[in-house]
Formats: sequence, structure tokens, C-alpha cells
Amino acid sequence: MTFFNNYKKTQSSHYLDALQVGNTVYGIGKTLINTRYRGLITKTNASGEVVWEKHYASADGAPIRFEKIATFANGDLLIAGVTEAPSQRVIITRVNASGNTVWQKYLTGPSDQEYRVLGVHRTNAANDQFYVVLSNHALSMEDTASGKTITKGGTSKTDPKSPGDLGGLGNIGPGGPGGGGFGDPGGGDPGGGSSNTTSDSHAQLLLVSEQGSIIHQTCLQTKGIVGSASDGETLVVFGAIEAASNSILAAGFIFNNSLQLTNKFATEYSVPTKSIFFNAVFARKILTLQGVMRDQSQVDHNFVVAVPVSDQPISVSVTGKILPSGALRQILVDDLDAHLSYAETNASNGEVTNTFFKLDKNLNTVWSKQITLPTELSLRQISDQSAVLHGANGTLLMLDNELTSCKTTSASSAIMTDVAVHLGQHASYSLLNNQFVASNTSLTGQLVISQIEVICASTDVHDGTVPTSGTTVQQSSYFYLQAAGSTGAESTQGIHLRWMFSGALGEKHLPKGNYATMGHHFNKSNDVVKVYRANYQKSAFTLSFLEMPAEIKDNEATWVYRYASGRELLVYFRDKAKYDQIRSYNSLNSVLLVTSFIQDYGGHLIEVEGKNELFFAVEFAIQEDDDPSLLHTETLSVEDQAPLAVKAVSARKTFTYNPAETPRLVCENGRIVRLKTEGA
Repeated sequence: MTFFNNYKKTQSSHYLDALQVGNTVYGIGKTLINTRYRGLITKTNASGEVVWEKHYASADGAPIRFEKIATFANGDLLIAGVTEAPSQRVIITRVNASGNTVWQKYLTGPSDQEYRVLGVHRTNAANDQFYVVLSNHALSMEDTASGKTITKGGTSKTDPKSPGDLGGLGNIGPGGPGGGGFGDPGGGDPGGGSSNTTSDSHAQLLLVSEQGSIIHQTCLQTKGIVGSASDGETLVVFGAIEAASNSILAAGFIFNNSLQLTNKFATEYSVPTKSIFFNAVFARKILTLQGVMRDQSQVDHNFVVAVPVSDQPISVSVTGKILPSGALRQILVDDLDAHLSYAETNASNGEVTNTFFKLDKNLNTVWSKQITLPTELSLRQISDQSAVLHGANGTLLMLDNELTSCKTTSASSAIMTDVAVHLGQHASYSLLNNQFVASNTSLTGQLVISQIEVICASTDVHDGTVPTSGTTVQQSSYFYLQAAGSTGAESTQGIHLRWMFSGALGEKHLPKGNYATMGHHFNKSNDVVKVYRANYQKSAFTLSFLEMPAEIKDNEATWVYRYASGRELLVYFRDKAKYDQIRSYNSLNSVLLVTSFIQDYGGHLIEVEGKNELFFAVEFAIQEDDDPSLLHTETLSVEDQAPLAVKAVSARKTFTYNPAETPRLVCENGRIVRLKTEGA
């Protein structure tokens, strides 16, 4: 499934991160409640329908926003964010799949430092552990009273997209001059930057347990750290260093799972220049980095480079690519393919052209797409099947991995030229003894309701059909499928599915794909099980006792209803004596007499059987007078559709007449439904 929606609130709201977990999508950020921002979590299903949506208030009432999200092994969420004055602290919380908080912690560092969350990454440890990466550089928060952005260093801007820099980097932003400043390289939140600061930044690296306690921590001081990446074992932080002759060079630092520095690297140039890494992804020991470099002519260029990482010191020359100019926002990797996203705003109408490129492992362009909206899109997650994106406002979307939507168009192919990138060990830095302390706090969550604006209709990723052939068997007795679900009110929340083979197939065969070497017995090529799920579209057929039967078999006390579709339903009156008594005075030669017969038959057993088809649900429509009555119902099911298949009771329920409700009985492989009234 895919969806492309805008989740509008009564006041301002922003998504800052998003994540797909199974068939669920979470969007996190902030929403304005009265005059203060609250942390926001929106949970949707794969069709974009809201499962629940909550805003969260901090214990001291300080404005709060959620910035980064990761998952525990059991599907719970680890969410990291920050609070504004008076607390100005980092907060992490564990939230379960129902939106209830399990625990909350303040992470408090030096009192004169303001931090923001650069990354949260789950490690490969047996017990859930997370890298949490914080930075004190150019932290920006919105003053909700004035509407201005207050940035570290005292700079105040009314335009959240004003150019900023990274401590002496001039006006290089993500993607070139005026490319958005150092607010949020992901484009998810208003940014800003202090254009005159010369101080180094601190990146606090923490390893946090599943209970929120700090296991290890260290503090890295260098020119600027703007992001982090992890492969589950190793942590990489990246940004820029200050080298000789006041050169600013793109750099990265690699830490092990004890947060010990194990490797470092920085770009090398033959002439003084400036560069910075803005985005990175780390998978399969390949670190793919995107940044900006300034050439001798003082022209800025986007570039991307893939660097192999090992235990050996990094000192290598690799071939990267000069990318198209523009404000480059993210880079993600699906397997070894890289995905880049740009955002360019049209000054005349405010529309944002979001351009996406897919590059192969050699950094050659596979495809390029564009999505034009009134908001910048951030590509947060991509896999071999789907991609999750969000806008700076309330836009949240899940598309296929080629970003197909009603707003997607092909973009012109970009010319990407090779560039030699030299990486060496001369990364200047200091490791400080800044210590963060985790302390308990509390969050209060309340439901919030969005008005959903559907930008593109929800669709299936495939064409919605299940392939069949001449040997396809519908409702096969050799395949058993069972599904159960719960909203979480009475039992574990979720959709649970199991399948198994039965009969001879179940006793003698396991699917082997294409590994079977001989094709005898049940072994075939492409021997796999595919389970498809589709939207339920109700298809019901009505049997009415206000209609004449096609045939009446008095000797069997049976009526036969036949329909143009070929469907045939048999109605058995199991009390033969009562049947014969009524037939002695009722000729059944009109619809009124048919109705009268059913009323006179009263509280005696009736069975209805479908000879050619099975059912899984039965609904009963009752025309009732004022007397209270009961309807006793029962279904009989079979293992297969054979005419003489053994029938067994599969469901039984008694309904009390209620004109506001439709009695409904659910079973599996239903062949017969029984009913009997009482008190009618």
C-alpha cells in the first residue's frame, strides 16, 4: 500500500522524522497547543489511516519537540527530543505501540550548553542499546510568542531559511550559497545559523540502555559535527575540522561500541579550500558521504563519495561525483544504491520542487524524479519495497521505492562528473570529559485529531491481482490460512497471521524454492508460498423469505432458491411434523403465504445450505414487533467443498433483538447456518 496525505491540525505542526515499522508508519515532531509546542507522534497504517495520534507535554510545562526516532526489537519506539526554556534539556522516552510512555529521561549536560539531537541508532547488541548523538552547535528554537527563530550566539531571524554557516565556513549551506543554513540539514524544521561564531562545537556521544541509563559516553570537540550514521556496530559522526591556514575540511570520526575513537579522516587538497560533510549513510562497511566543496574560483559544489571502512587507518584516494547544484537535503542507501534528495523553492509562488536521484554502487544515475508541493520533503527511510517521507508541515507519505505518486514526474537527467577525493588522517579534534546525567521525568500524552487531506489516493504497490493459472485451486483444502487481529483494548495489539499445509501436502512436503534437484512428487520449480493481502470489499448475497422459492420439496421439508448467477440455496425445515402441520392449511402459492409459513413455523429449527460456495460470515435482518425475542444461531463448517465433506459446528451465538444492530456470526469455511427464534 501507499499513501500521500497532509495531517492538518487546528494550529501549526511539523514532522521532523518518520519511520516505517512493518505495516505501520510513525511521524514525529511538534504541534502547537495554545502558545506552546508539544511533542507529536502520529501512527498510521499502510493506507495512511490514523491508528492514533498524540501530543506530549513535559513535566515542567516547557515547550518540547521530538527530533529523532528509532525502534526497540519488540516494536516500541525510542524518541529523542529537546525542551526549550526554562529547562533547555534533551529528553528521551520509550513509547509502546499504543502511544503510552514506558519511561522518560532528561539527559542533562553542562548548564551553559544547549543541545539538539543529531541521531539515534539502535546497535546490534543482544539487549536493546542505542547510540544517541547530540550537538551544541547552532541549536535553534522557535520563540512562539514572537514567531522569530532564536539561534545560539544571539542571532535572531524572522526568515527561518536565512543563510547560515558552520563557524567560519562563510555562507556554505547544504547545497551551496544560502542553501538553508545550519538549522536542520534534513529540512524538517526551521533553521538558522550564527554567521560570526568561531567557537568549536561539542558533540556528545552516548550509549543508552533499554531502560534509558547511560552505559558509555564521550564528548568530541571539533569545528563542527552536523550528523551521524551507524551500521549497528560502529558509530560515525561527521562534519568539518579546521586545518592549517584556516582551511575548513570535511571530516569524520569513527567510534566502537564502547565509544572509543578507532578511526578518523578528513579531505585533503593541494590548495586552501573549504568543505563539509552534511549527510552520510553506513551499510555493509561502505560509508557513503555527501557534502559541499569550494573550488579555487570560490564556487561551491555538491559532491558524493563512497569510502570503504575497515580497522585500518583511512588514507585513500577515491573517485566521487560532482552532483547537480542546489539545496541537497538527504542521502539514503537501499542495499548499495544511494538516494539523494534536493529541495528548491520557487520564490514567485512558494512551491517547492523536490528532486530525487537514485545512484548505483558506482554512483551512476539510475533514475531521477520530482515531486512539487508547497513544502520541502525529507526522505527518511527506503527499502526494496517502500519509501517513507515527510514534509516540513503536516505532510506524511509512504510510497514505493521508485517514489510513484500522482505528484511524481520524471526529472531531467543530471550530468554528474567524476572528482578525485583524497582522505587522510589529519583530523583535528579533542576528546573532553563532559558528563551527561540521566534523570527521571514524566510526559503527559493526550489524543489529538487531524483533518486528513488526501493529496494522492492510497494505492496497492502491485496491480492488486493475484496470478492464477489453469491449475489454481480456490479455497483449497490443502492450504490453511488463519488471521486474527486486535485493537489492543482486550488483547495484544496487532494483526497476526499463520498458514500451514494440510492433508498429504502438509504431511509430505516443505516448499523448497528452486533448491529441489528432482521434480518428482510435489517438487516443482519456483516452489514458494506467497501470501497476499488486499482491502476487504464486502460481497454479500441475500436470501429473503419475502420471495417465493423456485422449488418446494414437501417430502423432504425443503425449499430450493435458485438465482441467475447459478447460485443455489437450500432451506431445510428440520421439524418435519410442524412443517406438515402448517402445509395442511398453507398452499404456499403467494409471497404472503410464504411469509405466513415462516411466522407459523416459529421457534423451530431452520437450516440454510449453500451447495456450491462456502461463506465466512452471516448477517440476520429481523422484522420484529414490540415483544422481546432471542435469535439462536449456529454455523457448520467443512474442510473442503466436497459434497459429502464432514460438517462440524464452527460458531454459535444467541442474539437479543436490537433494532440498532445487525446480528453477525463469523466462521471459517461455512457450509450451513442454523437459526431458531425464541419469544418472537
